[in-house]
This record gives sequence, C-alpha cells and structure tokens, in this order.
Amino acid sequence: RGGNRSDLVKGPLYYLVAIGLMTPLFFSSPIAVIIFSCLFLGDGLADPIGRTFGKAPALQYQVGWFSKKSIPGSLAFFVSSIVGCLAWGKLFLWSGHYDGIGFDETVYRRTSLYCSLLATFIEAISPPDIDNLLIPVGLFYLGYYLSASGQAPFLFLTKG
Repeated sequence: RGGNRSDLVKGPLYYLVAIGLMTPLFFSSPIAVIIFSCLFLGDGLADPIGRTFGKAPALQYQVGWFSKKSIPGSLAFFVSSIVGCLAWGKLFLWSGHYDGIGFDETVYRRTSLYCSLLATFIEAISPPDIDNLLIPVGLFYLGYYLSASGQAPFLFLTKG
C-alpha cells in the first residue's frame, strides 16, 4: 500500500461489507465457501507473495491506470483460492453439511475452478481496494448463472 491512511480504511471496510452481506445471506452454502476462499486466501496471499517474489519488472503488469500487479501474486491468488475452495468444500462435505442438497463433488470442483479464475481476473483488473467488493459480486453472479442454468443447482443451498 502507499502508506496513505485512507488506504488502511477502504480495503478493510469493503472487505467487512462483503463478509457482512455474504455471511447472513449464504452462511455455509457452497457459493459462500467459494467466495470466502477467494477473499480470505486468494486476496490475503496475493499481496505478500507478489511483494516478495514479484519485484522484478519482468514479473509485473498493469491493467489500465490501476496499480501494478505481479505474476507471482496473481498465481498465488489463483492457487490459494482453488486449494481453499477444494479443501473447505471437502471439509463441509465430510462433516455432512451438504447432505441432501444434491451436492456433486465433480461439479463443485469445476465450479471452484471457474470461480477462482474469475476472481483472479477481477483482482487483476480492479482498482485498488475495490476488489474486496467486486470479487464477491462477480462470484455471486457467476454462481447464480451456474445454479439457475442447472449446471450447479446446489450452489446456494444449505442443509436444514
């Protein structure tokens, strides 16, 4: 971050708004697991990995007038998002939380891949700090499309 005090407020504030809206609406549904994996792990690891391993100009890119991103940071975002989606999804499945909702593990893995790719893209092209709002919104709409089209009808469901 640039050291500006507003930088310290905007990102966490948008993060809090996203979490505050997603938790009561979707709590432990598969789409919430995906969104939270991308926010908590993907966004959380992209910055430190990018700053540590992406300092070389050849490893950096910039979309439009927004801040520079790094290839290692974007890869860290994607990998940690997909790993988080799969691990947390497996944990919820193992605990019986997805019993009776028509949960399909193969479809969930594919959906996690699509959502992790979209979240990585959104993070790469979004203005600083706004990604904490754009990622959940983008993933919500992709999840809604996949659910409504019948490709992943269980995404917004929870047990009981």
